[in-house]
Amino acid sequence: MVSFLFITGLSLLFAGMGLWTWKKPRRRINPLVGYRTARSMKSQAAWDFAQAYSGKVMCFTGCAMLAAALLLFLIAPGIFDDGPAAAVLSLMIIPTVAASVLPLYLTERKLKRLFDEAGNPIK
Repeated sequence: MVSFLFITGLSLLFAGMGLWTWKKPRRRINPLVGYRTARSMKSQAAWDFAQAYSGKVMCFTGCAMLAAALLLFLIAPGIFDDGPAAAVLSLMIIPTVAASVLPLYLTERKLKRLFDEAGNPIK
């Protein structure tokens, strides 16, 4: 049950932070808050796009993770019992890594396609 609560809480955190970043993105490029990669910080246009897009992807990733956890809980409620450590750990680590890496990968791929090396929009 602890793993179910962990995954549910984490997915709500991802969805909430994604929604916040998507709807109220950081306006100025800064090294502390927001989607901060070398590519996203090259220009204000790239920064603005990266904040909104990564927030949207993170929100949908969190919602998908929550839906998957709830579906698993309804189909096989015993899967979240605190049984073998390897099974519980994999139920916690795999969705966490996927939810963390997917927004990075998709946002960087989109930035590379829409912006040049200097951060200017490709026409």
